[in-house]
Amino acid sequence: MRWNASTAICSGFPSLIGVRRSASSWSFCRAALRTTTRSCLPPASPANIPPNTVNPIFGPVINQISFWVDGLDELRLLHRKLMAASVKPITPINHGIAWSLYFPDAEGNNLECFVDTPWYMRQPCAEPLDMSMDDETLLKITHDLCRRSRGYRPYADWRAEIAAQMAARAAGVRIG
Repeated sequence: MRWNASTAICSGFPSLIGVRRSASSWSFCRAALRTTTRSCLPPASPANIPPNTVNPIFGPVINQISFWVDGLDELRLLHRKLMAASVKPITPINHGIAWSLYFPDAEGNNLECFVDTPWYMRQPCAEPLDMSMDDETLLKITHDLCRRSRGYRPYADWRAEIAAQMAARAAGVRIG
């Protein structure tokens, strides 16, 4: 399923996976994304789960919920909407394999919206991402980052390699 900036957070998925709905989630989606869809309800943490004291930026149960968005224009649109709604912190990151925005929902759950790049490189990689860059500059900077990294190759080549390894394992062939 493809989601755009308006539906990346405000979709029917919370009811699909059976999470609690809350007024604060609805207010966030209505303010940040200007949606009128009442099914916009990010997940919430149960009250009895203790906070994550090792890394408080991450939630007590999960690290984040990630959403693929349809291109840099959608990611930039979401960034503008989050800024206009005074959501903080918003952390744009260039992973080489993806451009991401990290931000909390109204209940403190970490969300990531991302766009894939055409390249693969080993992770982790987290370089600052300037959302004001034009596409051509961002593509050049990201391609240069990937080319300097271990494991660099076009994403399609990496996917084909992984698919072949999975097929071999399914056939009982021992790899490596």
